[in-house]
Amino acid sequence: PSYYYAYNLLGKISFNYGGPERAYNLFKKALSLKPDYINARRNLGLALSRMGKHNEALQVFEKIIKEFPEDRKSLQHLINLHTQLDNTEQAHQYAETIIRKDYPTEKSSRNNLSKNEERINNG
Repeated sequence: PSYYYAYNLLGKISFNYGGPERAYNLFKKALSLKPDYINARRNLGLALSRMGKHNEALQVFEKIIKEFPEDRKSLQHLINLHTQLDNTEQAHQYAETIIRKDYPTEKSSRNNLSKNEERINNG
């Protein structure tokens, strides 16, 4: 039997209580069993980001978006990462993507969009 789901859950627990390195290994194990498991892919990106490997995390989320352009959670993670890295134009583009897709509950995307517009105009 495949225990990809259990490895992902263990990774989430480790992420919250044991550190991102251990979580990263557990998410990788889940993905070795089920490479298309999107939750483990997202979690892997979050672990990479927490480990300070922001460019690798961006690559993970960008690959997800190429395969699943409607994945709102990955779009939000991309916005957050780009905002943290002061990549305001990229964050702005992803925020506009969410708004264009008409996710009216994405208040944080709209807030990030406003902040990024401010940075672009003042920068």
